[in-house]
Amino acid sequence: MARIKLGICQKSLGLPFRRSLPQAHQLGVVGLELEATGELRPQILTQTGRREITHLLRSHDLEISALTCPLRRGLDDAENLEPRMEQIRQTMALAFDLGPRLVIIQAGRVPVRAREGEAPAEPPGVILGSAGAAPTHSNQAEDLMKESLDALGKHGDRIGVMLAIDTGLDDPSTLSAYLNSFDVGSLAVNFNPANLIISGHNPYEAIKIFHRRIAQVHAEDARRISPNKMATVLLGHGDLDWLALAARFEEIDYRGYFTISGVDRAEVAAGVAFLQRFVA
Repeated sequence: MARIKLGICQKSLGLPFRRSLPQAHQLGVVGLELEATGELRPQILTQTGRREITHLLRSHDLEISALTCPLRRGLDDAENLEPRMEQIRQTMALAFDLGPRLVIIQAGRVPVRAREGEAPAEPPGVILGSAGAAPTHSNQAEDLMKESLDALGKHGDRIGVMLAIDTGLDDPSTLSAYLNSFDVGSLAVNFNPANLIISGHNPYEAIKIFHRRIAQVHAEDARRISPNKMATVLLGHGDLDWLALAARFEEIDYRGYFTISGVDRAEVAAGVAFLQRFVA
């Protein structure tokens, strides 16, 4: 798996951007996932500031693996949707300027009908499609999600930036089929095996299902801590078989990042040391 690159989530170091660079270099990784917030908000970064960031990264033998764009609500929520869309578009422009050309978002769950394979249940007293009947909330949410992702995907196609959706909430086959319904090439997934196994999905099969849509891997682990509960744990100490996962990624010829997060630098360092066995 020598083609796999190791990165870390910069916020896991608990340091400002500039102070985190020497720490990341010492850990032996080559990539940093950055959050487009605070001093890295696209609205406040001039072209000079963007060039300075690129220079700082190169001076520490680092590059950006991805930018994340935190959202207060999903793309299926009408409240303040346009400002959220504009924030994503500006983050995509920043991702182009800084190099990764990849933005990660949590878009929300895919539409009900896509998950269940059928129309949503009719609310009492309302006939779907009847004259004068108002659309249900679920129909409106589905339309918003579809229109938003379609617009962002087309925007990504125009500027050359991928938009990756976090995995875990939805069944992999359902999410894959939903993304395939868009006539765009810039929609991808940020693959998180811990989220998938916590949600009851098979992360090993999901690799084959998503295949070329995997733009980045969040290397997190999870373990059952009670009969009815699973939780994220230190990488390598969970129920995930990383040797089997590595083999599956080898099968699909994955060449991107394994990006490690943690509660502090010690946990991140342990995760890096664990994964170096597979990429050395």
